[in-house]
Amino acid sequence: MDSTFFLKKYLNHPSFNFPLSLNEVSLIKSGTTPTDRDDNLKEGVVLLKTNDIRNNLLNKYSSVDYFISEDINEKMISSQLKEGDVLVNIVGATLEVVGRVAYVSSTFPKANITQAMSFVRLKSKYNKELLPTYLFAFLQSSYGKIQINRNARPTGQYNLNNEELGAIKVPLIDLETQKQVDKIIKQSNDFVQKSTQSYQEAETLLLENLGLRAFQADSNPVNVKSLKESFLQTGRLDAEYYQTKYEQYWNLIQSQDYVFIRDEYLHITQKPDWTKPMYQYIEIGDVNIGDGSYQTNWIETQELPANAKTQAQTGDILISTVRPYRGAVTIIGENDQDLVVSGAFTVLRRKENSVFNNEVLKVLLRSELYKDWLLQFNVGTSYPVIKDNDILNLPIPKISGEIQEKIAEYIRQSNDLRQQAQNLLAQAKNNVEFEIENNSFNINELEVRGGG
Repeated sequence: MDSTFFLKKYLNHPSFNFPLSLNEVSLIKSGTTPTDRDDNLKEGVVLLKTNDIRNNLLNKYSSVDYFISEDINEKMISSQLKEGDVLVNIVGATLEVVGRVAYVSSTFPKANITQAMSFVRLKSKYNKELLPTYLFAFLQSSYGKIQINRNARPTGQYNLNNEELGAIKVPLIDLETQKQVDKIIKQSNDFVQKSTQSYQEAETLLLENLGLRAFQADSNPVNVKSLKESFLQTGRLDAEYYQTKYEQYWNLIQSQDYVFIRDEYLHITQKPDWTKPMYQYIEIGDVNIGDGSYQTNWIETQELPANAKTQAQTGDILISTVRPYRGAVTIIGENDQDLVVSGAFTVLRRKENSVFNNEVLKVLLRSELYKDWLLQFNVGTSYPVIKDNDILNLPIPKISGEIQEKIAEYIRQSNDLRQQAQNLLAQAKNNVEFEIENNSFNINELEVRGGG
């Protein structure tokens, strides 16, 4: 056991005296990572990973990109998910990652989990006293998080086992307050779905305007090229690079007015001056591939990873060059300052005379066609990576200003709705904290009520 377990801030904190424990009120199970999973599977049973767990709600619009077959899912029967499960990351590189939670809503498809997380499933005998949405909010609260941080063991990365997760103490608060929390969380879920629908409206408008919505590329991978047409021109010998579909993508864009990304955007490579004591850092895993949003982490300058390389600012577009098929593309918002981002991003800044809208480029690069197209340039196998120039040299179709503004408006609506959803989740967490501190009971009397 490490010395941080006995820090004064933990020993004196009232949360460790709450009367109930998670393993008393719930079933806790972790999953496995199947060795026989097909990495190329594009549909099937969802297999969740730590990046999917972001103190969020999982519903039918949640973007996931890992799947397992029904046969493998049956072998993993003990970790199959159910509506109302609360998921907890039990492995993470930082204390921000370990302990992150998610709530499985009624519309989330059939799913399973890896060994990097556990589900917390409320026992039926506590159904009249506790609501799973309350547990979801409590684990995000300061009272839940401090217990997770204490129990997480730093062993290269932070780890919790199910026994340590189950030892977390939970207060039994007023049921009416729990119902209010449940209502707020379900309202948040509604806003998440409306946000996704607004984004889909933007994507549909873009694809229809470009004639791409019904486009189907040739699935035949065979393409015959001479040496002059292939290696001597491109320097590439891998057969995947010359698949027919990539030529079709190029011909489709070339059939209309187009420009190259390098014509409209500057490639930003400026490094920070490192004069600040802390910076907001964004790495690949901080970009939500489901909605194109991102989160930042304040990190002391001396603690920043070696790959923290590029200074970014409001309006810059970040495009992941690692596994580009996932669509990790985001736009830096107005309120984020002192930003440094991973060198695994291509950072673009709109030129003053550009005719292209940031929101439109984001939607375009997150479309299925462009995500697949970027794979043409990858120089890896199990871990595809592309170069900055591969992005800069991509052709993008010209779009009328009117259509661009409509697309941008849909994206702004989507962002506003997503922010409202996040605000509601924060409100639910705050309501739980307020109830614990002020209304539910005197936390100094917990030991009398059965806490130990």
